[in-house]
Amino acid sequence: MKKYATGRHQHIGVEERFYISAPPSSPACSTSGLCSPGIRKCLNGRRNGVESLATEAVEEGAVSTQADLISDRGPKDLGRRTVPGGALLFSDTAKLVLARGLSTAIGFVTGPVIARLFSPTDFGLAGIVNSIGAWIGAFACLAYAQAIPLSTSRRETRALILLCLLVTSVLLVPVVLIPLVGGAIISRIMAEPALKPLLWFLPMTFLLSSFTQVAHYTCSREGRFGLLSFSGFAGGSIGRALEIGLGLLLGGSALYILSASLAAGLATLLICTPLILQVLLRSPSGTASEDAAVTRVAKRHGQFPTIQVWNSVLNQASYSLPVLIVAVCFGLRVVGYYSMGLNVIMLPMTILAGSLAQVFYPQAARDWSQKGEVSGAIHTTIRIISLTCVFPLAIVGLLGPLLFSVFFGSRWHEAGIFSQILAPWVLARLVASPISTMFLVRRRAGMLMTFNAVWLVGGSGALLLAGRVAGPRVGLMCFSAVGLLAYVWLAAMALRLGGAPWRPVTAELLQESLYSFGLLLPASIAYWAGGPVVLCIALALAGTVAYAARAYRRGIAIRHELRDMVRATVGARP
Repeated sequence: MKKYATGRHQHIGVEERFYISAPPSSPACSTSGLCSPGIRKCLNGRRNGVESLATEAVEEGAVSTQADLISDRGPKDLGRRTVPGGALLFSDTAKLVLARGLSTAIGFVTGPVIARLFSPTDFGLAGIVNSIGAWIGAFACLAYAQAIPLSTSRRETRALILLCLLVTSVLLVPVVLIPLVGGAIISRIMAEPALKPLLWFLPMTFLLSSFTQVAHYTCSREGRFGLLSFSGFAGGSIGRALEIGLGLLLGGSALYILSASLAAGLATLLICTPLILQVLLRSPSGTASEDAAVTRVAKRHGQFPTIQVWNSVLNQASYSLPVLIVAVCFGLRVVGYYSMGLNVIMLPMTILAGSLAQVFYPQAARDWSQKGEVSGAIHTTIRIISLTCVFPLAIVGLLGPLLFSVFFGSRWHEAGIFSQILAPWVLARLVASPISTMFLVRRRAGMLMTFNAVWLVGGSGALLLAGRVAGPRVGLMCFSAVGLLAYVWLAAMALRLGGAPWRPVTAELLQESLYSFGLLLPASIAYWAGGPVVLCIALALAGTVAYAARAYRRGIAIRHELRDMVRATVGARP
C-alpha cells in the first residue's frame, strides 16, 4: 500500500496528501500537471517538506503520531482529488439534485391535495412554530458540525462528532424551558392560544436538527453523496405520505403538518446513522484520550462557536423574523399565504442550492488549499443555477397568481401574489447562498456575520415599517428589494474571495433571464390582458417545453466541457 502524509495547508485546515513513495510508472508521477508542487518535490526525493508538514500536523493535533498519517480513506479519496473541481462538483451535485428533484416532484404532485386538506390558518400556525424552531436550530452543535468537512483525518472527524453530541445534550436543557416556561408568553404575544401546545415540537426539532446536521456534514466529508441523496428523498416521501394520510383520516390541523415534518427528518437521520456509527466505531485509535481529542478540535475550530454560529442564527432569523412580523401585524391567515408562497418560490433552493452548497463547500476548501483560487467550481455552480433555476423563478414571477389559483385552489390566489413579489430576492439568494461558503474557506466568517446582521435589520425593518403604513404587499415589496441588493453584494464578495471574475457570471445570468422572459411573454400578455385560463396555461406550457429543449442541449454541452476537462488533465481512460 502506498503511504502518504497529510499536512495542513497554511490557508485552511483541509486534507492535502503528499506521496512519500510511488513507483515512477504511477499516474502520480506524470508531468501532466496532476501533482501539486509538494507531491513533485517528494517524488524527486526531497522529503524534508513532507516530514516538516507531518511534524506540524502532529504538533497542531490533527493526528497523535506520525504513524497515524497513513490515510484511513486510501487511494480512493486521492483518486477523487485528481479530478478537476468542476467535474467532481458536477458529478456529486447531480446525485443530490436528482434525489431532491424527485422529492420536489412528489411534493409538487401532492401539493394541490395538501393545499385543499389544510387551511391557510393551519399553515400559519405551522409556519410560526417552524420559524421559531429554525431560529433555535441555528444554535445546534454551536456550528461545530460545519467544521466536519474541514477535518484532516478520521480521528478528527470522530472527535468533532463527539463534540457535537456533547454540545447538543447541554443545549437541550434551555430549549426545553422555552415551551415549559415561555409557552404562555409566546402565545399571548402572537394572540393565538392554539400555539402554546404546539411549541413542544421545539425541543424535538432542535434535537433532530443537531443530529441531522452532523449526519449531512459527515456524509459530505466522507464523499457519501449517494447516501445523502437517498436519505433526503426517502425522508421527504415519508413526510408527504404521512401528511396526506393524517389530513384525510383526521382532518386539517397544524399538529399533523408538524408531525409529518418531524417524521420526515427522523427518517432522513435514521438512514444516515450507520455511517456515523461507522466513523465513531472504526476510526483508528490514538495515544491521546478522547477528552483530549475533543478539547483539541474544539480549540482548533474556535471560529465556529464564536463567529459562525451567529452567522447561522442571523441567517435563520432572516427567514424566521419576517414570519413573526407578518403574524403580529396581519394575522395567521396572511402568515399562511406568506408561508405557502415562500415554500413554492423556494423550491429551486430546496432542490439545488442545498445540494450545491453541500458539494461546493468541501470542493472549494480543497481547491483553495491546492491552487489558491476557486474560480472553476464557482463558475460551474453558477452555470448550473442559471440553467435550472432562472426559468422556474421567471414563471412564478410572471404568472404566480394564475398558477396558485389553478393548482392549489382559488383561496391561495394571494399566496401567488406574494410569490411574485419575493421572486427577485429568492433568485439573488439562490445565486449567492452556495458560494457564500467562500467566507468560511477564506476565514472571513466575521464579514459574513456583519452581512447577516445588516440584512436582518434592513429587511425586517423595511417589512415592518412599510407593512404598517401600506399593508402586507407593499411591505413584502420593500423586503424583497432590500434582499435583492443585499444578496447581489454577497455574491460579488464571494466571487472576489474565490478569485472568479464577475463578467462571465453576470452574462450567464442575464442571458438566461432574457431568454426565459422572452419565452413566457405570450403567456404573460394573455394573462394580464384577461385571456382564458386554458390559453394562458397552454402558452406557458409551450414556453416551458421550448426552454426544456434548450436546457437539455446546453446540459449536454456542459457535460462535454467537463469531460474534456477531465481528459485534458488525466488523459482518456479505456
